[in-house]
Amino acid sequence: MNTRNLRLKTKLEWQSTQYLFNPKKNRYTNYDENVRTSLEHYWQIPLNEFQIKHSPSKVVIQQYAYKPSLTGTTGKTFHTEEPSNQLSQLAIKKLAELYSTLYKKPVEFNIILLKYPFLSSKILAEYLSMQTKKYRIRQIRRNLFKKVPLVSLANSATGLVDGMKSRNGLIPTSYHFLSPPPPLPSATSLDKPIIDGISTHYLNWSKLLRNGNNFIPTHLAGIKLQISGRMSLRKGAARSAVVTKSIGRLRFNTVGKSMIDYAKVEGKNMNGSYCIKVWLSSATV
Repeated sequence: MNTRNLRLKTKLEWQSTQYLFNPKKNRYTNYDENVRTSLEHYWQIPLNEFQIKHSPSKVVIQQYAYKPSLTGTTGKTFHTEEPSNQLSQLAIKKLAELYSTLYKKPVEFNIILLKYPFLSSKILAEYLSMQTKKYRIRQIRRNLFKKVPLVSLANSATGLVDGMKSRNGLIPTSYHFLSPPPPLPSATSLDKPIIDGISTHYLNWSKLLRNGNNFIPTHLAGIKLQISGRMSLRKGAARSAVVTKSIGRLRFNTVGKSMIDYAKVEGKNMNGSYCIKVWLSSATV
């Protein structure tokens, strides 16, 4: 709990569901949990994540959702399910009115449809959990590391795209030049500190650590995946095996300052129980 926000609760915004107005009843904590449970039951969308943001005047419920899509033989992409009326403006308006009576203040919905599952650690963990029913763990890990675009950690000025260099051959940005980009200065001529042989001109971690929320992470720098459980049905397979793989770079300096998004999902398949943990490392260039 942030004591500064507690003193200035009428002027600042807060997002933590552990912020307690009434220590005896814990009203808002229970409200947030009830809202999450009801929304998950209502949407019936497995790949989603909710964030409830409070302010003195209103409550904003922000939802991230991802719908898997299939690519046909002609190269066209289509959704696996038909769009439902649950995301209609009328349905969202009714939900906002219902939750407004609960919080005693206006409630707004902000629904964000993600194009890729690796933009959220919780959605990525749930997506990998769904893939375990069809594919093996090794196949899931290889496909994930091949398709996720990562910012390169090399301080070379060759092969850069918009100031970045792809690590696995994929362009880690949606921006494309209409004309050839201007030549970039070499890393040696920049007055930038070099950390572990990496120029912060291309992966500016110090800017993130100094300014905190003033800079939004724009690119993915690394992924760590840990899957525990029984990996095979053969007789000699271990009951509790742990497989940990990572690609890119992850920084675990401190819990509060590291740009790490973590989530875990537990489930069962034909092999038995398993647990999937995902770490996503973000950076700004």
